[in-house]
Amino acid sequence: MTDIIEKIQFLKETWSQPKRASYDNESYSFDLICIFNKGSLESEIVSTFNLIGIEELPFEYKQFLLASNGAFLFLDKKYNQAGLDFYSLEDFEAKIGFWLSSYRAHSLIKGDLIIGEFLGDSDFVVLRCDKKADDYGAIIISHPFDERKDWFYIEDGFSKFLSDFMKAEGYKYWESI
Repeated sequence: MTDIIEKIQFLKETWSQPKRASYDNESYSFDLICIFNKGSLESEIVSTFNLIGIEELPFEYKQFLLASNGAFLFLDKKYNQAGLDFYSLEDFEAKIGFWLSSYRAHSLIKGDLIIGEFLGDSDFVVLRCDKKADDYGAIIISHPFDERKDWFYIEDGFSKFLSDFMKAEGYKYWESI
């Protein structure tokens, strides 16, 4: 069993029913839940990303898509004002045109793949997919109004990001570093 599958299984077992995060207090009254989709076929993954110029996804992220074709992590199911939406393959196909024509296009570089967004704000999760670059597999949290140099850069990759986000129970831990 891969590390990613173990993390997904843990989240399913622990967060399949709405509950409050351990950091919650009375001022933050959302019950959160994690929702996973059925996994993708490898051929669907390859086809989707080849269409947008990504030749090889980082292994950990590909394992995630094989296990769950997108997911909502720590979703505020009542209001949809909080949580992380990891895109499904269908979402990529629908959103790629928007990215390329939006204010974000000037900030993206070769190998950037937006894999999710935070509900209730404008932050995106960017996965570095340029195999020739030193930062292949790194996660970047983009802010639409900040320059790229000011984005949060998480070098350890998708598995570490997922692990730390799980431990933080959906809290944006990188903002306090």
